[in-house]
Amino acid sequence: MTGHFKKELRTVAALNGILKTIRIPISILTASLLSRTVSAAGAGNAAVVLGQGAALLSVISGMLLLEIGGGILSQRLKAKALHRCKLYLYGRLAASPLASLASSGHGDTIENLHEDFGTVTEKIATLYPEWLTGIATFAAYLIFLSAQSWQMALLLAGMSLLQLIPPFLVRRFLQVNYDNCRDIEAQLTDFVVSGCEGFLAIKMYSLKNWWLGELERYHKKYRKIGSSSIYTGTAESTLEELVSMLLGYGVYGVTGVLVLGGYVPLETGIQAIALSGGLFGASKKAFSMIARFGVAKVAENRLESGPFSVIPPQRETAGISVPDISIINLSYSYGDKTLFGGAHAFFGKGRTVVIKGPNGTGKSTLLRLVAGMLRCGEGEIKVGGVAPENLSDDSFPRDIFYLPQEDETFSFPASELYRMSIPEAAGRAEELARELCLGEDLIRNHPIDSLSGGERKKVFLALAFAADPLLMLLDEPTNSLDEKGRQKLTEMVRGRCRSTVIVTHDSVFDSISEETYLCAEGQLRTAGDNLHGYTSKENDITGKGD
Repeated sequence: MTGHFKKELRTVAALNGILKTIRIPISILTASLLSRTVSAAGAGNAAVVLGQGAALLSVISGMLLLEIGGGILSQRLKAKALHRCKLYLYGRLAASPLASLASSGHGDTIENLHEDFGTVTEKIATLYPEWLTGIATFAAYLIFLSAQSWQMALLLAGMSLLQLIPPFLVRRFLQVNYDNCRDIEAQLTDFVVSGCEGFLAIKMYSLKNWWLGELERYHKKYRKIGSSSIYTGTAESTLEELVSMLLGYGVYGVTGVLVLGGYVPLETGIQAIALSGGLFGASKKAFSMIARFGVAKVAENRLESGPFSVIPPQRETAGISVPDISIINLSYSYGDKTLFGGAHAFFGKGRTVVIKGPNGTGKSTLLRLVAGMLRCGEGEIKVGGVAPENLSDDSFPRDIFYLPQEDETFSFPASELYRMSIPEAAGRAEELARELCLGEDLIRNHPIDSLSGGERKKVFLALAFAADPLLMLLDEPTNSLDEKGRQKLTEMVRGRCRSTVIVTHDSVFDSISEETYLCAEGQLRTAGDNLHGYTSKENDITGKGD
């Protein structure tokens, strides 16, 4: 990933480096002109003062114009390059395996896309060229001054080493604080996002005090970590200001002593004073960037992990041609809870399979495992002979369609969703939506996130059946549906000649199920096994979860 960013930003980095490098000879020329001007003024030569002053003004003006023009060009190129880098990052995110996307939190992703992305790209576009040109500036100024007086050059070089103190003292604190701040900011973002998505439930169940208390707890952690970061930054700034004052006033005193003592000529002293600011600034920049490179490395590691991680090259993806599902010795635990312990099952091609069971026994988890959103701990799952994590991206939604309990909330209407997801069958999807009793205006003009739960469910059911996948995975598809919707859904399932797996508490599918499994006690048992007295009435259609 970093290699791609370097490729996109190399022109910007080169231009920034050139602009900084051009300043080196111009600054040396400016120092020479200034020393001649002062010497001529001391000698009372007005003509030379005017001539050298005019030349000095021309050089400075030309440099300013060049920096303004080059800076504008650099910013334009940088904005375009960053846009291409961000598109690449989005592409990497979209290409990530389902399991990686499903396990990543909103907060981590947001921090990756903003803070870490900015830190890494800034390192490439700005830090590297500034660090290299800082070293080049430091060396060039010392070489120039050495030609005039090696004592002056050696003295300024020694004084500049004082600027090593602040970055080396705070380097490790900056890196630790960066890492800690990113983590707590991600947690805080996740918690706020969950609250925004669930404010209705928070109010209905009188959870306001609990939610605000948890938010305050996160803020306390954030303030504690932020305080450490502030103290570190303040300490660094104070040290830098102290060193800067020592160098600024010290160079005048030292130069005056050397000139008055006859160790260096006046012109060399003036040149040294004129170049000292640039010399100290260049060395400070080179030294201080040591800490920033460490911070950027942390950001790179974060950015290269999680949903942005590279898919291993040995991972070969494949589609499916035979939509059967084999489950062999499946084991899966969630935290301390074991959902499956050596489960076995086989869902045949073209069959309608219904999975029932008490809440919390792993029914929804099983569908996520089959879809590749989770990875089993032991044993294996194969979909058409392919492990779910190796299913190719284009398997969804035409070969496999997974409909979770909670429908997505997009800010565009259903017709746009159909056009983007299954353009070749968008008309069929709208037709099915109408058969599910959704009005034309609602389909075409109302954003999906403005619809009721039942209306959203119908939108996605129409999408699923219009896609007509080889394998359809439906998790509690009758949730929020009215009676007409449930009847129509049953007809649509009965009309399919392809594989359908339905997790449900609803008895509406009992008459059309070709295979019924009970998910309980870590196993998948067929309807002929002992179901331990379980009936669908015990967990009616209002049930959610596993």
